[in-house]
Formats: sequence, C-alpha cells, structure tokens
Amino acid sequence: MPKTDRKKVSVSLSPEYKIWKAVGSELSRPVLTGVYLDPKGYMVACDSFLLAVVPCKIQGKLEKGVIIPTSVLTTASKSRPRYSDLLFFIEPGDNGLLISSAFGDGQMISKPIDGTYPTWRRLIPPLSAMMVNTKQISYNPKLLLRLSESIGITVPVVLCCKNVNGQHGPAVVLGLDGAFGLVMPMWTPAVDRSALVRIARLRVKPPIKDTPEDAPIEDTPIEDIPEDVPIEDTPEDTPVELG
Repeated sequence: MPKTDRKKVSVSLSPEYKIWKAVGSELSRPVLTGVYLDPKGYMVACDSFLLAVVPCKIQGKLEKGVIIPTSVLTTASKSRPRYSDLLFFIEPGDNGLLISSAFGDGQMISKPIDGTYPTWRRLIPPLSAMMVNTKQISYNPKLLLRLSESIGITVPVVLCCKNVNGQHGPAVVLGLDGAFGLVMPMWTPAVDRSALVRIARLRVKPPIKDTPEDAPIEDTPIEDIPEDVPIEDTPEDTPVELG
C-alpha cells in the first residue's frame, strides 16, 4: 500500500480535464478502472487501446502512486463550483490510506484500488518514432472522443508513430498545458480506388469570372479524371494493445 506522511495530501486538477473518461471498464483488470495518481504530478488513465496523461498539483508528500477510484473524481467534479479545480484529499487511516472528496454538505470517503498499475512511461513512443500523420490511418472516433475529453481538448492533433517493426504504433494526441494521450490505430482495408475516382469526377470547373450577368448559363463540363491516378493503399496494420 502506498505511504504518505501523517499529513493530509491534497490534489487539485484543472477543470479542463476529465481524466476519468479514459479509464477501462474491464472488471478482469480492476486497476485500469481507476485513475493513477503519479507522485511526480500526473494523473493517468488507460485501457487496452488508449492512454491519457494530465498534469495535476499535489500538495504534501506522496511516496508512491495511488490508484484513485473513478467515483471519487466524478463526485468531486459534480460538487465543485463551475470552472474551479477538482479537489480531493489523501490521508492515512487506521487500515491504510483514505481518499475523500466533497459531496454537497458532506464527504465521500473511499479506499484506493489495490494492485500494481502498468508502467505507463514505457508506453510512450521515443521521439525518433514520432512523425506527422501524412498517410491515411483510421482511429476509432469513440476512443478519440474519450481521449479528447480526458486531456481537455475539442480538436485532437494526432501525430502518427511507427513501432520498431516500421508499422503504425500508438498515435500521440496533444492536450492542454502538457497533457497528452496515446491511441491505437484501427485496422483499415485498402482504399477503394474506383470510389475515389467517382468522387473526383463530380468536380466541376469553376465559372469564368468575366461572364456577363445576363449571359445564358451553360452546363459546365465534368472534368475527366485519369483512371491511372495512383492512390496509396493504407497498410493493413492490426492494432496492438497498449498493455
């Protein structure tokens, strides 16, 4: 069980972050159903396909990480004033640590989730593996929405990464004020060349600017698209679980 000194430790989280949106739901891995409080000042949530990391403020001494039940954070979020930081406390009790958050006129008290949290820093790709996403890669929109809410953004900036085998690895999503996340790409079939050609053929030539206003409107010819336009197929990568 993580240890603190005999003083209460307070933790505050910026209102932009909803880190609990990224926790896992698999009861077979209970440690992933909570949010990990890293002593270095980060809160971490992940499941098998995404990882969210946001900065937080810790006042007091916390020697080891603590896995916070999601209910503590959601309760604190609902009871706080609008646009104010989320606040909860960690303090030693008779049988280990206790975590508390305000709930109306009272308090919600819970115990940390027992278990060992994954070493989340090992999941981060090296800088040399990061590159701007210039190829077609698909990402699950529900995962991106959860991750975006977790790290406080509305429009995700996704950086594609490659793993050691040269295949697509977890993408890095940039958040606010040092927050970030990882999300695995989906398996994507090859691009349908004929479908793109049909779409491109719907394009019409722009009208001539010098045409008199009273001139009759003529049909604009459809621009032919060569059949041999090269279209790069997306590699059929199978997603690899984060942990």
